[in-house]
Parts: sequence; structure tokens; C-alpha cells
Amino acid sequence: MQINDKALSLSRCAEIAIDRLDENDREKVLNNIKKVLTSGLKSPNAAKLTGIENTYLIRSGRDLRIIFEVDSESVYVLDVVRHDKLEQLLN
Repeated sequence: MQINDKALSLSRCAEIAIDRLDENDREKVLNNIKKVLTSGLKSPNAAKLTGIENTYLIRSGRDLRIIFEVDSESVYVLDVVRHDKLEQLLN
């Protein structure tokens, strides 16, 4: 899926989560979001979430995950969560 020309927006949850990260983790997350915007979903760390239309997960470091939705016009970052919290949400 090509997403280079799409607008980026962040949910309030994603903004709060990114603001609460330490400097190192914040850099990783922002760099991974930039990679998605420039390279698309070809990253080995990107995966489509099954059962949820147009929603993807990007691994950012060892334990952070970026959840985002892609539609025809934009990329919407839904949240940034720790891997263990994500496991709880999906089970």
C-alpha cells in the first residue's frame, strides 16, 4: 500500500502516549512513523491487524507498538502502547 502522499494525524491518545515516553523511545516512535510515511508498509516490522479493517501495527523497539489506520487520504495514528498492554487488549 502506497502511503507517501497521505496526510498524517494523531489521536489524542497517541499524542499523550508519545509525550509520556522517554526521549529515546520518543525518537524511535517518531522515526518509525516517518519511515511508514516515506517507505509505506514494506517494513518487516509492519503487520495488518486481522479482523480490523485498514488497521496496522508497527513494532517500534523491543516493547513499543504503534497502532495506526490508513484510508484513501490519510494515515491516522491511533495509539502507541507497550507490547504487554497490547496483548491484554487483543486477548
